[in-house]
Amino acid sequence: MKIITGYWYIFGLSMAASAMVARRIGEKDPEEAAMSGAQAIIIGLLISPVTGIAGWIMEVVRVNVIIRQLKVADGGPGQFLIASASWIVLMRYIADFGSEALAGYTIAIRIIIFTILPSWGMANAAATLVGQNLGAKQPGRAERSVWLTAKYNFIFLMAIAVIFIIFAPSLISIFHSAPEVNRIGVMSLRIICLGYGFYAYGMVVAQAFNGAGDTRTPTWINVIAFWGIEIPLAYLLAFTFGMGPAGIFASVAIAESSMALIAILVFRKGKWKTVEI
Repeated sequence: MKIITGYWYIFGLSMAASAMVARRIGEKDPEEAAMSGAQAIIIGLLISPVTGIAGWIMEVVRVNVIIRQLKVADGGPGQFLIASASWIVLMRYIADFGSEALAGYTIAIRIIIFTILPSWGMANAAATLVGQNLGAKQPGRAERSVWLTAKYNFIFLMAIAVIFIIFAPSLISIFHSAPEVNRIGVMSLRIICLGYGFYAYGMVVAQAFNGAGDTRTPTWINVIAFWGIEIPLAYLLAFTFGMGPAGIFASVAIAESSMALIAILVFRKGKWKTVEI
């Protein structure tokens, strides 16, 4: 009913626009014709959400379904917010070591984000498989799909880690030629990728919780890993122990590995299989 109602109004407005345009052209007023068409489109864009809401109201409002959807969704934004905010703090730490260190770190992170996108695709695929299999009352198959996806992700990220260790100087030099920038960028790639083996499993397992409808567990795991481990450890290693940028990069690898271990331990308990949506 919502779709039909919306289409009625949209096509009705399109027909009205066509009639107005034809009429104006017949009157040899092309500028007014264009204005009439634009006005019809704008009105359609403004009214279509209203018609959608009207169609929705025509149905029986199932408040309990909406509440369940909100409960499932509330942890998703929190996960990204927690992780993104931690990276901002690390950026602030790096800035204390000068603009060249900041530039090298920024280049390295851009390379890391680009090369890790296929891993995010595999993790999201695992989440989809978990939701599908749990819906089909096949929790065993859901768990097997997670471990199989994590295995493939492990192979991929370990290959990327080898490339970073061997070819890091060449990769960083593509973007900048300053020696200090290159040194920091190479150091960043080589240290952070040391945690890729753990991270390959961690990111898949974390997304598996989301696929099962348990978005709060990975949210709390992110809080522990990023704000309980990574941020304090980065400050401790970089400034207290005098390791500089290397300490910050090491904290990333340690925190990501810790997150993976925590996620795997919680995942093995199997409570995610009983989540009700």
